[in-house]
Amino acid sequence: MLVRVKITKPANQAFFEVPNGTVVNVDLDEYTSGVLAGEVYASWPEETLKAQAVAARTFAAAKAIQRADEPYDVDDTSGFQSFKADNFRNEYIYAAEATAGEILTYDGAPAMAKYCASNGGQTVYGSKPYLPARPDPWDAMAGKTKNGHGIGMSQWGAKEMGDAGKSYREILAFYYPGTKIKKLEGDDVSLLDEWLHYLEAQVGRGVYVYGAQGQRATEVGDVDAWIDRRSTSESTAKKAQKYYRQKASEIGAENIRFFDCSGLAMYFFQNLKGISKNDASANTLWLGCKQISKADLKPGDFVFVDTDGRKTHIGYVARDGQVIEARASGYGVEVYPQQSRPWTHFGRHKWLRDEIEGNETAEQAPQRTVAQWQRLLLVYDPMCLPKYGADGDYGAETDAAMVALIKDAEAFREANR
Repeated sequence: MLVRVKITKPANQAFFEVPNGTVVNVDLDEYTSGVLAGEVYASWPEETLKAQAVAARTFAAAKAIQRADEPYDVDDTSGFQSFKADNFRNEYIYAAEATAGEILTYDGAPAMAKYCASNGGQTVYGSKPYLPARPDPWDAMAGKTKNGHGIGMSQWGAKEMGDAGKSYREILAFYYPGTKIKKLEGDDVSLLDEWLHYLEAQVGRGVYVYGAQGQRATEVGDVDAWIDRRSTSESTAKKAQKYYRQKASEIGAENIRFFDCSGLAMYFFQNLKGISKNDASANTLWLGCKQISKADLKPGDFVFVDTDGRKTHIGYVARDGQVIEARASGYGVEVYPQQSRPWTHFGRHKWLRDEIEGNETAEQAPQRTVAQWQRLLLVYDPMCLPKYGADGDYGAETDAAMVALIKDAEAFREANR
């Protein structure tokens, strides 16, 4: 879906190389990441950013319907949603892509997902059943004075919920009661889709700590002492601590969660989704699986390492057929080709079995749009598209950037395989 955006801000005029007042068509997910850049801080919890992404995308979709006969859907100011086209922070791009296509609906139509900075501890009725007036303890915890109309989601309240470990679905359910999350094409977001998005989101952001299950680095107190208490030896503790410090210097402690191999799954199925009431080890997860052959693996399936009859390590098949795992102390949540790791057993868990077996196209990687590829290129090299940026057109500039990326990847592969 394209959003018709009226460009008024000088920075956006420069980015799109258009005069003031020009209406440009922007891919909805690209527009969503630009709204995140204009509305919230990149350092905020990832679940808060995802909640903001869904709210922003929903608001734009609702405006596109409401203003179908107008010359534009939204402009780039806070009169609609503040939009910054030139900000390519990974946090914003990730939140938009992790929730790609998701909107809130009410009675089958996009909800008018209004939001403000702070409601002062009390939401204001917004003339819709899903925009009630009621106390907001999360906003009150933020300690901010009222800033905005007070209708719908409080951005500072959403931050408090994210800090407390609430998922983006829980945040949206609190602020927009009675709405449903659906894909733009009208399908409910499946558990399998959520699982695969979740796995992709943890790659490069999770750090392995024995017994960990999604704890955020900023919530455990003294990180070194916390890792010491959980590790099985001084050696493994030192490896985990060293890797954590490396990742914290790269992406910031606030963006890191700790997992062990089974904890990566259980944070999703137990903490976020509430499907399992109890923790589970790799061996216990195996007991919930139907054994399958390696040739039958599909995205969402589990892979295991067997040691003396017990399953001692677990990984998870991603959309592209590779395996995502929390590998060991000194590593993080990483993705590897199936054949590069010593998997011995393969299973399809009961929680996902019906969706995996009913999804005939699940094993096929989704086709990215040109704009999505351009945003990925800009993450790899922020200066690789200096003239046109992520404009959605595959021209000579994009082709040169793609060729450079491929050459670098091939050189890296040859040097390390």
